[in-house]
Amino acid sequence: MRRSLIQCREVAGRASVALMVMGCAVTMGSCRKPNPAGDTAGPARSELLADSRREINSSSNFFFAVWDDTFTSRLADLPASGGAPPERVPYSGHWYPEVNGGTNVGGAIGKYDRAFNGGRPLAQNWESSNHSLRQGQPGANWAGHCNGFSAASSRHKEPARAVVRNGITFDASDIKALLAEVYMSAKYYFLGGNRCEQDQVRRPNQRPDPTTMGECDDVNPGTFHVAIANWIGRKGYPVVTDKTVTSQVWNYPAYRYAAQVQRITRQTALQYIGSGGTNYVFNQAAEQFAFVNMTLSYANALPSEPEGNVAPTHQAATMQLQYVLELNAADDVIGGEWVGDSQTAHPDFIWLALEPMQASGTKYFGNPNVDVNAVLSLWAESVGLNPASPPPGLREPAWVKDWGKFPSFEVVLDESQTGAVFMGREVMLRFKRRQPLHGSVELDVSVNGSRINTYKPTGEEDVNIKIRPSPGMNRLDVSWRKGGIAFEERSLRFHAMN
Repeated sequence: MRRSLIQCREVAGRASVALMVMGCAVTMGSCRKPNPAGDTAGPARSELLADSRREINSSSNFFFAVWDDTFTSRLADLPASGGAPPERVPYSGHWYPEVNGGTNVGGAIGKYDRAFNGGRPLAQNWESSNHSLRQGQPGANWAGHCNGFSAASSRHKEPARAVVRNGITFDASDIKALLAEVYMSAKYYFLGGNRCEQDQVRRPNQRPDPTTMGECDDVNPGTFHVAIANWIGRKGYPVVTDKTVTSQVWNYPAYRYAAQVQRITRQTALQYIGSGGTNYVFNQAAEQFAFVNMTLSYANALPSEPEGNVAPTHQAATMQLQYVLELNAADDVIGGEWVGDSQTAHPDFIWLALEPMQASGTKYFGNPNVDVNAVLSLWAESVGLNPASPPPGLREPAWVKDWGKFPSFEVVLDESQTGAVFMGREVMLRFKRRQPLHGSVELDVSVNGSRINTYKPTGEEDVNIKIRPSPGMNRLDVSWRKGGIAFEERSLRFHAMN
């Protein structure tokens, strides 16, 4: 695994339910890795991990799918500061510790049962059985709903006034608690890093290969910098990151940053690395270096939720981060190393909260007896929006997971299905059969309006074509014909990066 951008993540670029990965609601063994797609280990996985380009592709593709804009890693194009606009600044909220009964603090879950469950204590009983810990149990002093609060506040304006449903009044504080509960089952997108509860982070001279970060060496600062600069700096959109305290994991919504970026020499980079720096081997592609001193602002969690309709509630906090960035000849960030106090005090991971899903009943997620749509309707009315049609917010783009997948065939670019490729060499375009196409079948392939060729595959064979895409956005047009008549035509967009 090269110590490069978006490195060391088995499922980077995939969206799924979040709590087992980044929540503070359960205690997990060290280096537990997310596995939302049910993937299994094997040679193909190892090859994927070893090639950081796959993960850069995934993040770039997701960014484009959301914003219709190109994700950039070129340092000169990354803003040194930025922040969410006032209406997007996350609110502060309680983390609803399990030792105090989870989100039933203040009776929000009980109110929900009276309003929506016919008075039956379905949600209360589930919360008590699944999101409650006793003093002395592992994690009891810190386990809670910080990831649910962070996800909700990064996506929603703070509830402002009371809402009545079925004769029951839900104050703003109740709605915030319910939002934190349903967002325990939010989809997410990892921008980099991973949850790991080991206390010690290895320095370069402690690794078998100094250029390789292990699975528990946390988010690479190159990954971190590019993610912050693209999402917060370029788009003004909050992200969620953790602030680790020993073996505890605390999530917070980050929304503003200011960085001093200084170009430095290789020798100065070694000096910044500090102890063991003389044994540090830079990425072979690193030809330039920069030192970054960043102040990252986030919405702090509250020790308790003010009852009633108290809004806005914003308690700002900051973390100071220092790191060296590695750059290639094209000025692209390809990796880096934490320095100074940030060698040990830095985020483990950084992620985006997507839409909440209805919980399945697993205790690591949200309460299955609390309906997501009912809570979003409460929130919408509380902030003056249409409760019958709450705005969806940032959602998982359908073509992120479905790119290139069609009824009878799949399109694979550069051995992946991310919709992004690297330039500077020929790219393998592969058409993989989902089912046999017998008889006189022809395949027309065009890139950016120029026909490449007409192919006449037989049986079940795949079609492999080498292409050279243009910089930026490209269009791939595919037409399958039988007996001279087109029976399946598809057009795909993909982008090529330097």
